[in-house]
Amino acid sequence: MSRRVGVVGAVVIAVLAFAASPAFAGGRCHYHHQKPSLSISGDFSFFCCTHPNARTYVVSNDGGGKTGKLTAALSFDAGAPGQAFAITKDGCSGKSLRGGRSCSIEITWLVGPDTLATLTVKGKNASVSSPEFLGVAVP
Repeated sequence: MSRRVGVVGAVVIAVLAFAASPAFAGGRCHYHHQKPSLSISGDFSFFCCTHPNARTYVVSNDGGGKTGKLTAALSFDAGAPGQAFAITKDGCSGKSLRGGRSCSIEITWLVGPDTLATLTVKGKNASVSSPEFLGVAVP
C-alpha cells in the first residue's frame, strides 16, 4: 500500500509542477507557440511577349502560430510604370494563416514596357517578399 501511495504522490507532484510551469501558464499549453514564417513559391522566370499572361504564387506559413491578417502588394523599381503587372486574384489578403496553411495570389503581366516587380505579403507577425520578376515586352 505504501508503494502505491508513493507512486500516486510522485504523479501528483509531477502534474502540479507542470501546471505551475510557464509552459502551461493560464491553463493553456504553450509548447506550440512558434513564430510564423512566410514563404512564396512559384515561377519567377520572366513574363514575356505581347499578350497578357498570369501566374499563380503560393504563400505558405512554414512556421507555427498565426500570421495575423495578411495584405498583398506589388512594388516596382523606381521609375518603372506600375501598370505592367497587377494582382488579379488575391486569396491571401484579409486572411490569417496558421502554421502549415497556404493561400494563393495570381499576378498578371498586362503587357507594357519592361518592368521589374516584387510581391510582398505582410501580416502582423510575419512578412515576406518574392524575388524580383521581370516583364519583357517583345515587339
